[in-house]
Amino acid sequence: MHQDNYQGPSSETKDINISDISSGEQKLAEIRRHPFGIIIIYVQALLALLLSTLLVVFLLPGVIKTLGVSATTTTAIVGLLGLIVLILVIIFLLLATWIYHRSLLVVTTRNVTLTNQIGLFNRKISEIAMTNIEDVTSQKEGIFPTLFNFGVLKVETAGEQFNFHYTYCVNPDVSAKIILDAREAFIMGHKPE
Repeated sequence: MHQDNYQGPSSETKDINISDISSGEQKLAEIRRHPFGIIIIYVQALLALLLSTLLVVFLLPGVIKTLGVSATTTTAIVGLLGLIVLILVIIFLLLATWIYHRSLLVVTTRNVTLTNQIGLFNRKISEIAMTNIEDVTSQKEGIFPTLFNFGVLKVETAGEQFNFHYTYCVNPDVSAKIILDAREAFIMGHKPE
């Protein structure tokens, strides 16, 4: 009589994720994005807040007054719209910060895994095995990347396979060296004798 060992889902069962590290594999580095990328988003949001505040404060009262609304009602409407704009910008910045910090590159002894949080409900996880890595390049272009030590880390594979381009990588030179050293150690450890 055949007996099946399947016991059904349990509370200890967890979702299988491509970014999970398998047994015998060791995490070598977890590379996050540089804070400079989120600072750019903050500056853009603050400029948008400033522009919208100027529009609300200087243009809207004139439009409302032409409708025959009293000065106190106009002030209340302008204040309410300004508060709504401020709340929307704060919500946008909180979501942008969360999305930005969810992206990371994990280097293990066997794989390089890129988790790219593209939007609030859009996440892409890709993995390249050490055997498929052909080249790793770090690139810093411009004054800010050079001064603050961030850039683009490119992990390239042979042929038509997917390549990683990890922007705002902290210290891309060291990150590239970690991946190249891990690739070399993996290949040397798996050479047929």
